[in-house]
Amino acid sequence: MVDTFIFEDEPARQELLNQACRALDVIAANEKAMADQPLTVTGSMGQMVIHPLTGENRAQRGLFKDLIGAMKLPEAELIVKLKEDARVESAKKAASTRWSRGNNVVPIQGA
Repeated sequence: MVDTFIFEDEPARQELLNQACRALDVIAANEKAMADQPLTVTGSMGQMVIHPLTGENRAQRGLFKDLIGAMKLPEAELIVKLKEDARVESAKKAASTRWSRGNNVVPIQGA
């Protein structure tokens, strides 16, 4: 299982990691600032809108995900296994649903 990465000879990945860490720092700071704040605020036209820090955290989480994805790190074997198990379970559930709805009827050729 891969659980340690060394980026000494990979400055591009190192920079992506630094930026991802900065995104996490922004998320943490925003969450701290939002601790006693409402989820909505009054907008410029008097309407209720989502708190700006909530939207900013959504953007920062997306940025973090993109930066980590750009690093193209190999997934840990456990994560790969969990994803495969989830796909298999989902396929079993879908098949079970189809069969329970009666969609298992197959027309016979020439009948």
